[in-house]
Amino acid sequence: MALNTLAGFSSISPTLRLVGRNYGPAAFPSIVTGLKVSWAFAWRTLIAAELVFGVSSGSGGLGWFMYERKNQLETASRLSFIPNSTLQQ
Repeated sequence: MALNTLAGFSSISPTLRLVGRNYGPAAFPSIVTGLKVSWAFAWRTLIAAELVFGVSSGSGGLGWFMYERKNQLETASRLSFIPNSTLQQ
């Protein structure tokens, strides 16, 4: 996210840099892209951590649930679990 924000601010033309009020809105698309990429990375990291620690503890976790559903070919259950898990928080 920080790299995309920096890229957005760096790509602004010198004319817009002189006008400080336009600085933020001109970089907004890069900031949103950084948020989208960082959210996807955070979600994958959460799944991987839950998979590892769920297996080691024996009680399972979010990643273990997804892994078991993949092995049992329950795609609908896997896909419906993602929105449900975010709504319950």
